[in-house]
Amino acid sequence: MNIAAISLSASNLSTSRKSLEFIQSIKTDDVTLSYYDIRDLPPMWMDQRPINEFPDAYQVLFNSVKNSSGIIFFVPIYNYTISSTAKFIIEVLGDSMKGKPVAVIYSSGSSKGFLSIADFIKSLILEQRIYLFPTMVNINKVHIQGEGEFNDEIRRRILDFFTDFKTFCKKLT
Repeated sequence: MNIAAISLSASNLSTSRKSLEFIQSIKTDDVTLSYYDIRDLPPMWMDQRPINEFPDAYQVLFNSVKNSSGIIFFVPIYNYTISSTAKFIIEVLGDSMKGKPVAVIYSSGSSKGFLSIADFIKSLILEQRIYLFPTMVNINKVHIQGEGEFNDEIRRRILDFFTDFKTFCKKLT
């Protein structure tokens, strides 16, 4: 099984990216994790051009998502919504996500971050017609300790999330 893991944060100190790094550290023989970071993609405008007219890095991401067994988005919340670059990536990926299991880990400054992610989720379900994994993980400042390490509770929640998402993907593919 191949899962596309996509970090949608441009911040070097990203909490959502840190959760991806934690998932990468989980040893599993049944999953290949393909990691993508929006910081590795060249800046672009959304102008309705087809994917084959985008730079190669976007085409690689599009094809990886299209050929994956599932997708995990690692999403930062800024000012009560996802970033414009995150919205852009969702538009670019469009049809490559159709019928795919999708999961979300997001970071926000509040325990009520789920309110901020709602439009993103609606777009994925209604526009891209994905199968949403019903468990999401919200990481906020109460889950960070010491030198920016995750506390035991959030580490357990991310581990459970990943284990359950693998099962979700297997049942849908």
